[in-house]
Amino acid sequence: MICDNLQGMIPAIVTPLTQYGNLDEDALVQIINNIMACGGKGVMVLGTTGEGPLHKRKVALDMIRASVRIVGKRGIVIAGTTAVTYDQSIYLADAACEAGAAAILNIPPFYFNLDEEETIRYYYKYADRSRIPVMIYHMPDVSRHMTSLDTIRALAHHENIVGIKDSSGNFPFFQGLAATFEKKKEFAVFMGKALLIFSALAVGARGTMTPAGNLIPELEQKIYQLFYSGKLEEARAVQDRVFRIFREISSNGRDLGTNIKGILAVQGIAESYTPDYIKPLDREEGERLNEAIKLILGEG
Repeated sequence: MICDNLQGMIPAIVTPLTQYGNLDEDALVQIINNIMACGGKGVMVLGTTGEGPLHKRKVALDMIRASVRIVGKRGIVIAGTTAVTYDQSIYLADAACEAGAAAILNIPPFYFNLDEEETIRYYYKYADRSRIPVMIYHMPDVSRHMTSLDTIRALAHHENIVGIKDSSGNFPFFQGLAATFEKKKEFAVFMGKALLIFSALAVGARGTMTPAGNLIPELEQKIYQLFYSGKLEEARAVQDRVFRIFREISSNGRDLGTNIKGILAVQGIAESYTPDYIKPLDREEGERLNEAIKLILGEG
């Protein structure tokens, strides 16, 4: 069952690009191997950090296929399929299935603001059509809609809807999610915010799907290890370092994926290239952020 594999650290990764806008597979190998070596259960691709809806179709397909190949039998790949139209999204879902992805993660088309009933109708239609399991991507900053717990309960009744990644940042809502589905093995609740990894585990989250694994997978995994060993104060201290790192990364107002790519460029792992009109992070700012991270890591 897919839900048996939906647990633990499954980072939402960037989509590394070459100067000419193609997928940088060498960089992708480094990013994924680093995550898997640190205890990752897989990767989530083409999400918000991965600039999913902005990529050309070829890049999106290459990213899914390459990620499945690189991860191999070590874990799973969850593919983001968010798009402006249902047909575009289903095309990506079919491609993800054919590539061997374990599941897809989807935000409904967000040009028009769907109400609760329309959200249910959309996901049911999508899950009926998808050939692999579907996860709800709850991100009100994009969808412009905070979905209710009642709606999530209704969606969880569909046999092909197997979980949710909550990136709302609304912790009382997340706590309600975790409590609602704590005993429902067929529905996995994931936290999408790096700032809330420890808190999510404390209230019963099945796993995390945050951007932290791009830069500090060892710290994210350490929170898991300490938490499940009962060393809660130590786990909380590691979370504090993750909090400080991501507060620093977010301090310049740029998109998180753009900043992460800029840091990875300084580290020699990937280039800072972004899709089309998105301005890459300049080298000086990447170096500043990288130095800030090194200082925080050096305190541990």
